[in-house]
Amino acid sequence: MDKHEHNAQSGFSLLLAMIVASVALAIGLSLLDLSMKEIELAASSRDSEIAFQAANAGLECARYVRRSNTSAILSQNDITSDCFGGSNTLTANASGNEVQYEREVTGWDPSGNGTPLCIRYDIYTVDNSGGSNPVAKSFVDQLGVTRNNFDQCQAGDICSVAIARGYNVPCADIGNVYTVQRELSAEF
Repeated sequence: MDKHEHNAQSGFSLLLAMIVASVALAIGLSLLDLSMKEIELAASSRDSEIAFQAANAGLECARYVRRSNTSAILSQNDITSDCFGGSNTLTANASGNEVQYEREVTGWDPSGNGTPLCIRYDIYTVDNSGGSNPVAKSFVDQLGVTRNNFDQCQAGDICSVAIARGYNVPCADIGNVYTVQRELSAEF
């Protein structure tokens, strides 16, 4: 027998093993990529829910503040807010029959993990209780709201809008790339 004869199938096992290993590696890398995207989506969903809950808390606080300070608001005086711990004064920004109040909550830590969330809310009120004609709400232009009849406060009404923005980070970190903001508004 000649020592230099080569079998026609020599190396086929190696080639087959490399093909199988390559397919297995491709499947594994695809599953890893899918898992990483699932983790990112879950984190994004969690951050969105945190921001939504912060906005909801801010909206509830704004509604409470508006209802508990009606006479001061109608007199366009400064009001107090005791939501989220402590008492804070909200300064009236009045123009004609409209008044606006703004507040930024910096120390609300509902989870108790030492990372307070940021909440910002505004309260806009138009007093047309003594009027006989609808009055335009000039703050609607600032809000960019396009609902029907939202821009009018009917005669005899006191119209209020509360807007709350909740964030998943402290107020000092709002500019970072991972900040999620959710905004809620209510007209009452």
